[in-house]
Amino acid sequence: MQAAQLPPEIWLHIFRWATSPLSSGSFALTYEPFQIGSEDVLKATLQAKYAIVRVCQLWRALAMDLLYEDVRVRHGMHLLASALKGDECLAEGNGRWVRRLELPYAHTTTATSDSSVTALDILKNCPTLEVLTRPFPPESADNMRFEFSAEHVVLTSLKRLEWWHYNGAARSGGINSLYDVLKNAPNLQYLAVGGSVLPRFISVAPLCLTALSTLRLRKMNHLFIRQICRWDFPSLEHVIVDVPETWHGALEDFWEAFGDRLRTVELGQNLAFCVGDQITAILQGCPRLKELNYYVFFASPVRFTFVHSSISCIRLHAHPNLILLHDGWDFLAEHLAFLAGPSLPALRYVIFHGDWKVIIEDARFASLHAALLNRGCIIKYATGSLLLGSPQNSLMSAPSHVQLC
Repeated sequence: MQAAQLPPEIWLHIFRWATSPLSSGSFALTYEPFQIGSEDVLKATLQAKYAIVRVCQLWRALAMDLLYEDVRVRHGMHLLASALKGDECLAEGNGRWVRRLELPYAHTTTATSDSSVTALDILKNCPTLEVLTRPFPPESADNMRFEFSAEHVVLTSLKRLEWWHYNGAARSGGINSLYDVLKNAPNLQYLAVGGSVLPRFISVAPLCLTALSTLRLRKMNHLFIRQICRWDFPSLEHVIVDVPETWHGALEDFWEAFGDRLRTVELGQNLAFCVGDQITAILQGCPRLKELNYYVFFASPVRFTFVHSSISCIRLHAHPNLILLHDGWDFLAEHLAFLAGPSLPALRYVIFHGDWKVIIEDARFASLHAALLNRGCIIKYATGSLLLGSPQNSLMSAPSHVQLC
């Protein structure tokens, strides 16, 4: 069968496989361990889609929905708004295909009373929008003007919001205010927030996000985290902490506010976690935690003796820390010794993420691994492939304890 004669279903499968943006962390609507959205991946995916729709009319017709599922608002907003809305020639607009939209603050300025109308039209013409991103303001943000109030947009379909707070824009409210956007997104499941909030933007009004299950805390100031502690997240189960260094004890307030309901906590790949023992604070502040995930070379080992009775799974990512080239093994040994010790009596699974090949081939790993096996832990490899190293490795002698995810 010639390529041109392939059924449309086969072409669609090929196009999806070739672009596959939905595997990116930028599209995840629920918690997935160690997912970081890559701008490079998104750009490469978009370029592949552009190439596909330019091949022929058939491919263009089949792949237009893929092209529009991830939209970055840049120059030419009026043309984009027209394409999303549709016209006499295009009875139904392309906005129905948009799943993710990146909207910089530069396009929602309110220098005049109607200067943000086009950007709001874009949002209104994306009826199935699931992911909205307000990226970190550029260095030239001081030149942007927010003189008038911004309009509110109801985002019923929105499931994920990535928000960098910008004080200059927040003063205009509406689409530029995190609080206003959250009030108009009743089905939000995933919220990633960051930025430094000024005191005048702290709202005392209550806010309840009933569907929110995953919260990602990026670099933010003390006031911002205190603001979040006043909100209500009845369905919150998963928390990712990317950066802790500027909060001055605010994390303890966060664990006090929400720790009792959390089931998963993940620490980001940040050197600040090497400075203080955040793991102990998490375990002590989250008594019902089931899963703790962290970059093993970016987290200070636990050096206290206590018992956490509910942790059943620990996920360790092996991303290298170049600063710990000489004492990285000491870090690893202390972490695994804690897992093999008496502090986590319910621990059943230890899951390795990332590339562990060099580690498991090192002779020093054998005793660390044996301690976990003797404790009764089941070791899984999240990559789906097992890099065993030499046949003499202790992993080879215990196949009943090694499983693949």
